[in-house]
Amino acid sequence: MKRRTFDKIMTAMGLGLTIFLFATAALLNWGASFASQSVTDQLTPQKIMFPAPDSEGLNALPAPDKAAVEKYAGQQVTTGEQARVYATNYIGVHVKGIAGGKTYSEVSGEALGKMAASKADPTNAALAADAPFTAPLTALRPGTEGTASATAASVKPERMLYSR
Repeated sequence: MKRRTFDKIMTAMGLGLTIFLFATAALLNWGASFASQSVTDQLTPQKIMFPAPDSEGLNALPAPDKAAVEKYAGQQVTTGEQARVYATNYIGVHVKGIAGGKTYSEVSGEALGKMAASKADPTNAALAADAPFTAPLTALRPGTEGTASATAASVKPERMLYSR
């Protein structure tokens, strides 16, 4: 093969690779923009707000969590990064505090077990006492009897946060 033919082949391959890489970059950029916009479109209507600066909710956080949340204080949650910080450093800390370090699935599993036991033995006073504790869990699940507002109206406020 002549040197000139080899150079033409390599030039064509380089041009093809360049076009492929530019097309790939454009598609990846479009995908990232689409994903970012979708997250914003989903979060904005929910009107989730970070606590105000120097609020009780913010000041109650441990120092590392407070530092993470503080940079967004008073802002609406509209980005994926803000949602991560809000879920991990704000809600996550509060959930650990109100449930004794248990996760939602652990608390929910216990509550559903108590509900099943209460239905099986409706005369058991100890199980009946836990009914206000378990009611909010079923009220928030789709497809369960009753509505969240009716259940919430019948539950003592101190029980709504699953405190015992």
